[in-house]
Amino acid sequence: MQNERFVNGLYSDLLGRNADPAGRASHVYALDGGTPRRSVVETFLLSTEYTRNHVEREYLRYLKRAADAGGRNSFAQGLQNGMTFKDLAVSLGSSGEYLARHPPADAFIRQLYSDVLGRQGEAAGVAAHVAGLAANGNAYRREVRVFLDSGEHHRKFVIATYQQLLGRQPTTQERDQGASQLSSGATLRVFIRGLAASQEYFDAQQ
Repeated sequence: MQNERFVNGLYSDLLGRNADPAGRASHVYALDGGTPRRSVVETFLLSTEYTRNHVEREYLRYLKRAADAGGRNSFAQGLQNGMTFKDLAVSLGSSGEYLARHPPADAFIRQLYSDVLGRQGEAAGVAAHVAGLAANGNAYRREVRVFLDSGEHHRKFVIATYQQLLGRQPTTQERDQGASQLSSGATLRVFIRGLAASQEYFDAQQ
């Protein structure tokens, strides 16, 4: 019964909908047969439905519009075949469309503060990023990656994921440990998988 509750939770929290009977039965059968929770969560995270939904969210975040069918399907397939969430964000945040919406460099940097960090950029920080962009030959992809790889972004991601999956704020230690994992090379998807497969998440499903 708890495996069924766990699967229902994954459908709700990762796909944003109720479980369909056939899908639920398939995942519960796998769990009952000894398949690790992490493997079942991975199936959700690599599904066409999840990856397409993630692409849609990122289009809205960076381009402020719905994804076109070609972009949605292409990026979703990429996510299923090794592209990371950060790779997708870099592609959108350094795209010709994004750059055309936010010229010149100062506006581009300020928009990254908003889209990646969720806040206004302080004057000194904006100036430093603009200078870094100029020093690296206007390497826009590199600058987007700098924002995504920052400790601030990692901490915000950890907090948001704890709130989404566990319904609580992480402790300071949990937040810093999670951010450290991400800074050390763990992908955002792997971090989500770890929380969704955790004993705390499993026990919380009612």
